[in-house]
Amino acid sequence: CVFTGPHKGYLETCASDECKRFYYYEDAKEACLKMKDCVGITRVPGLRQSFELRAVAPVVVSDNDEYSTCQINGMKQMLTDSTVTSPPDPFVETVTRYEQIGSKVNGLPTIYVGVASYRDDMCQNSVFTAFSRAKYPERIFVGVVQQNLDEDPECVVPEQPCDVDPTQIFCKWKDHIRIMKIDAHKAAGPTFGRHYADSLYEQEYFAVQVDAHMSFIRDWDEAAIKQWESLKNEYAILTTYPSEVTLSMDEDGNSKVDTAPIICDTKILGSGMVKHEAAGEITFPETHKNKPMLGPFLGAGV
Repeated sequence: CVFTGPHKGYLETCASDECKRFYYYEDAKEACLKMKDCVGITRVPGLRQSFELRAVAPVVVSDNDEYSTCQINGMKQMLTDSTVTSPPDPFVETVTRYEQIGSKVNGLPTIYVGVASYRDDMCQNSVFTAFSRAKYPERIFVGVVQQNLDEDPECVVPEQPCDVDPTQIFCKWKDHIRIMKIDAHKAAGPTFGRHYADSLYEQEYFAVQVDAHMSFIRDWDEAAIKQWESLKNEYAILTTYPSEVTLSMDEDGNSKVDTAPIICDTKILGSGMVKHEAAGEITFPETHKNKPMLGPFLGAGV
């Protein structure tokens, strides 16, 4: 089954006498697939349970901020708009081509973590926990753009010289850390730092951009890759504003919550710049427990 869209407008007539509505799109989609009369889903603005099952296609164009997705499933194809086609399959190209992109260690994919730090005293913790809490630290590579003044703490410095204790995280993985130092007076905003962090990337399989005030959870690398793989989409991007540290994990980096942050709200400032609001914590619906939720916005936090 394929759902096309979203298309601007609404589908007519509820798919049941009760006019079933859902809070989560994934729940609505699953219910629609099970219902004989459902041809698609219309998002009705202003309702908390805004995803409504509908019975009549095609989409009626509307200026009321309604959007619809339409189901195409054998004899249930009722769309009359000839321009509507199924979305492209992201796996049409051969798998071998994708497997040739990106470096691997012991046959497993590497991860590049880009960190742009502007006078951030938590930068060291970000880099430290990226390695110390990774399940496979040998596959982690970090690029740090340190924008400091002379009095600011270094992002990457071991407690003791490496010849005294080479087992320290910053010593053991020193060949996996790339650092670019820029005088803070020459800094030109977040995009400036992130651009240079991207320049430190060296063909790792996965690439991650994070803030300099992060604390990674235990086995974060394995969890992130599993989440990405669960989407079965080579073009998928995992992104959000991270959860608040003290309430979300214990001192050993173990997660204490079963919620996840998702960016749903944004606004346009007077200058015309788009500014996302804080990510709200959501509890995953039963139909979507083991993979990330689709969100409308990208965030620079992760």
